[in-house]
Amino acid sequence: MIVYFDLDGTLLNSSQCSVVTAQDTFRKFVGFEPTAEQIIEKMGIPIEVSFRELSDGKINDDNWDEVATYFRATYKENSDKYTSLYDGVEAFLKRLKEQTDDIFIVTSKKTEAAENNLRQLGVLGLFNAVIGSDKVEKYKPDPDPIYQARKLLWNASQPEIMIGDADTDIIMGKAAGVKTCAVTWGAHDFERLKKSNPDKIANDLDELEKAIMAL
Repeated sequence: MIVYFDLDGTLLNSSQCSVVTAQDTFRKFVGFEPTAEQIIEKMGIPIEVSFRELSDGKINDDNWDEVATYFRATYKENSDKYTSLYDGVEAFLKRLKEQTDDIFIVTSKKTEAAENNLRQLGVLGLFNAVIGSDKVEKYKPDPDPIYQARKLLWNASQPEIMIGDADTDIIMGKAAGVKTCAVTWGAHDFERLKKSNPDKIANDLDELEKAIMAL
C-alpha cells in the first residue's frame, strides 16, 4: 500500500505555532492581525496564497520575500515551544512502517521546514520522502503533490490513500484517483470535511489505522 499524509493538523499539532507566528508577521508587515479562526481556516493552503488573501492586498509581490523570510525564521524559532506530534502518532507510524515502506508526506510547507519538524520530533526516517510546496508546480488541492510522490515509487500499482485534516487534502486525493480519509482532530470541522466527500472519516488513530489496513 502507498500512504500519503498531510503534515500539520494530521500528524503534527502545530496550529498554535501557525497562529502565533502568522499574527506576529501580520502585526509587523500589515498593521493588523487575522483572528486565530481565520488563520486556522486557511491551514492546508500555502502561505504564498493564504497570506495574500488575509492581508487585503497589503502582502504582495513587492514585499513577499521579506514577509516570507520573516515568517519562516520566526516559525522555526517558535516550533520547539508550540509544535508536537499528536498523542500516539509515533507508535502509529512505526506500526504502519512494518506494513509498508511507501509512506510520504505531502504538505503545503516548504520541504526543508517540514523535514526539520519531523527530524526534531524523531520520525523523519519513517517516511520515504517529503513533498513540500517547493517541489510542485501547482499547490493543493491540485493533485500535483501526489503525482510528484509517485515519481519516487518503484511500484506505483498498489492501493493508495491520502490522509488529511483539510478539505484541500481530500479534494487533492480524489483528483489524483486515490482513496481518501479525513481526520477530525485538525484544522477543519466535521461538516466542512464531510462536504469534501472523503471515502472514510477517522475520529482517532485507531479508526485511521483500520481505514488504512482495509485498503
